[in-house]
Formats: sequence, C-alpha cells, structure tokens
Amino acid sequence: MDDGAEDMRAERPTRDSGLQRRAPERDREGFEHAFEALTGKIAKDPWLEQTVAGRYRVLSLIAKGGMGRVYAAEHTELGTRVAIKLLPSEGVPPSHVERFRREARAAGRLRSPHVPEIHDFGQLPDGSFFFVMEMLVGEDLGRLLRREGTLEPARALRLLRQVANALDAAHAQGFVHRDLKPENVFVVVDIVYEDFVKVLDFGIAKSLIQKTHSLTEAGSVLGTPGFLPPEQVLANGTEEVTPASDVYSLAAMALEMMTGALPIDDDNIAIMLRKLVSEPPRLPSALGLDVPGLDAVFEKALAKRPADRHQSAGELLDDLEAVLAGAPTPERPALPAARPHVDIVASEAPTLDAPLSTLAPPPVAPAPPRGWLPWLLLAVGLALGLGLGLWLG
Repeated sequence: MDDGAEDMRAERPTRDSGLQRRAPERDREGFEHAFEALTGKIAKDPWLEQTVAGRYRVLSLIAKGGMGRVYAAEHTELGTRVAIKLLPSEGVPPSHVERFRREARAAGRLRSPHVPEIHDFGQLPDGSFFFVMEMLVGEDLGRLLRREGTLEPARALRLLRQVANALDAAHAQGFVHRDLKPENVFVVVDIVYEDFVKVLDFGIAKSLIQKTHSLTEAGSVLGTPGFLPPEQVLANGTEEVTPASDVYSLAAMALEMMTGALPIDDDNIAIMLRKLVSEPPRLPSALGLDVPGLDAVFEKALAKRPADRHQSAGELLDDLEAVLAGAPTPERPALPAARPHVDIVASEAPTLDAPLSTLAPPPVAPAPPRGWLPWLLLAVGLALGLGLGLWLG
C-alpha cells in the first residue's frame, strides 16, 4: 500500500472519532472548540471574508475535516463562484501536505466531465496550501440513498455509468481511486442533465505509471470497509492495487444502491475484514433482488482475485445493463439513517468527510398554472391579427 495510511478502528460513532488530534494550541479547530467551551460563543472562522491568493474572496464554510476545510468563494474580478480547499500551515504532518498535493495533482491531470475541475493551486504566505475547484451544488450519493432508499435499476445504472466513465478515464490516465464509496460520488443539481455525477476525493489515488513515495505505514490498510477489495487487506496492505480494485468497489456500491446491503458486512470491523478475504460475497438474489443472470455478474465483479473480475468499470456496466434491461422495479426499502460503515483512517491521513455535500439543492420554481388565461391570450391575438388584415385589405 502507499499514501494516506489508515489503521483499523473497531467502532467509531462518527467519522472523526478515534483520530489522533493535534495539540489544541496549534489547531484552528481545537482553538474554536476551546473558545466556545469557555465563552459560550461561536468562534469566528479566521478565513471568512478573507481574500485568498489575491483573487478569491471566502464567503462561507462548506465542510471541514482532518485534511483541511472547504469554503465557498468568489473570484474578485470575474464574480464566478468556486470552492477552495485549504490546508492550514500549523501542526500538519508532512504526509498530510503530500496527500493534499497529490489530490490536487491527480484531479488536475484527469480529463473527464465526471471529475471536478481544478482551477488553481498554491501556497499562501503563512504556509497554508490551497487549491481551487469548480463549485458543485447537490449532495453526495450516500446522503441521497439515506433519504430515498434503494434506487430503481434504471436510475442506479444511469448514475453508475457516469462513475464508470470517470474511473475508466482515471485508469487510462494512470490512476486507481482506491476509496470509491457513495460519499465520494456527488450528484449535481443541473439545469440540463438529470443526476449528473462527479467523482470526488482523489487524495489517496495511486499512480500506475509513476512510482511515488509511500505515505502508508507498514501494516496499515487503506480504504473504507464494505467497499474495500480483498487485495487492499491481504498481506497487510502490500498487495498491488489495479483498476480491478476500483471495479470491486464499484460493484459493492452498485449492490448497495439496488438492495440496500453490502456484499460483506459485520458490526465488528476486524471480523468484517476477515470475512472479506475468506467468505463469498452476498449476491442480489439473497438480498431480495432476484433477476436472472444478475448473481453471475456480481459474482464476477466481486471475485477475490482481481484477475477474475471485469477488467474495466465500463465492462461491468455493460453486463449490468444487459441483465437489468427491462427488469421489473423491486420494492424500495429505506436505508438506515446512520450508515454502519466506518472509514479505516489512521491519524496520519484522515479524510475530509463529504467535501461538498452540505450544499443544499436550489429550490425548484413551481410550474406556471395551466388555466384559461393562455387560451384567452391566443384568442385575442388571433382577433387582432384578423382585424388588422381586414383593415389593410
């Protein structure tokens, strides 16, 4: 394994609990908590209303986590809205900085409509790093599933095809994502396209072409239980990851989208990881989705050996679409309010939770009423036209 080291936690009620915190006096967030505890007032975010790199005015905080904060901002000259991810200068281990750089480089190099566009990257005078990306409005797929429950096959396939396109583009350009999960799939509210997808968080992406310095400590595991392929667990994380690793994660996500369940699951993370490498995955028919041929597709995509899986994300989607074409719509059980999945995150490289998912979809304007008024206006227009024609004649 390499960058973004993550160690196993048996239980974590929240994504941030269990992480090794930096000293409060060197941590902006620690200072804010201490200030609030002592005064009962909310500390003002130091970046709000500041201008970053002389051209981006910070408007509001979108999200925060171990790998920095994401803000909504505005270009001072162009007036365009962007999102800025900031990594503070104080108390940040070198591995955080390297992962931050890697995320910016990976997303900046990828060319796909389903990967957020990176506009700028740099270091501020105080040592903080930042990168600027397109502003996304919508919600992550995890939140969508919690709100709506399992998805109809047609909608699930529409979303999954876009994710597959992003993954195949990344693989063709030499990257494996390695942490694909619903929280890293953002569903954009778009005035033209329905359910337009962007794949987020390439901070732990591995280059298949250029050998990079490893950020993973020996014996650590990288990824998210439930979507983690067996090769990222075997041999203490030393197994090589390939595009087939992302295929496994995509299949696990597809299974959850359509059935509400994961291929391997257990309340105890250690037991869950042992099952991952030793037990066969649960298949759709055992989870209430009995479509001829569907089990075989998932059995191949979730194979223990990477060589036995589909060798591209697009190939997996081709098989799913062929089997599910015309399939009846199953019942839609609601997913649990709190996802039982736990990130395996080490203190050296915690992830930023749901980078842009706190933005609410814009309100949809109601359609204008369809009554007698349009017909009246049409009749008046015809009468005026007829009268004008008679007068001129």
